[in-house]
Amino acid sequence: MRSILPIVFLFIISSVFILIGAWILNSNTKLANNGIVTDGRVVSIEEDYDIDNGSTYYPVVEFELEDGSRTTVKMSFGSNPPSYDLGEACEVIYYAGEQDSAKINSTFELYVFPWIFIGIGILVELIAIFIFIKLRRKNNNSNFESVELLNKRSLKDQLFSKKPRNDEQNPFFMD
Repeated sequence: MRSILPIVFLFIISSVFILIGAWILNSNTKLANNGIVTDGRVVSIEEDYDIDNGSTYYPVVEFELEDGSRTTVKMSFGSNPPSYDLGEACEVIYYAGEQDSAKINSTFELYVFPWIFIGIGILVELIAIFIFIKLRRKNNNSNFESVELLNKRSLKDQLFSKKPRNDEQNPFFMD
C-alpha cells in the first residue's frame, strides 16, 4: 500500500495541473471570442520582487475603452526578462465594462501558457502510469515467485512424506 501512495500523489498533482491549464485555456478562449480588441501601449513596467523567484516584470498598458475613455491596467502575466519594452505598441483584449479583465492579445499568453500547464500535467500523469505498471509487474513477478516457492515446498513435502508411493508418483524411483 505504501508504494502506491506516491503514485496517487502524482495523479493528484498532475490532475491539478491539467485542470488549471484547462481552466485558463477556457477562460482565455472565451475572452478571445467575446472580448473587445483594441490597440494599447506599454506605459510602464512594474517589478515585483520575490525572495525565492527574484524579479518578475509586469507591463502596465494604456488603452482606449469602447466609450472613448482611456485607462491603464497592470497585466496579470509577467516575466523575467520583461516581455515588452516601455512605449511598445500591443493589442489588448478585454470584456466590455470589465477593463480589469484586459490581457495582451498574444498567442503565448492566451494559448501556449495554458498548454504548458496541461502538458506538464499529462507528462506527470504518464510518468505515474509508467511507475504504476512497473510496480504492478514487479508485484506480479514476486507473487509468481511466491507461488513457485510454494510449489517447491509442496514438492519437498511430497518427496519426504512418509506415505508410500507407487512408481508413477515417485520421481526418484529406480528400477
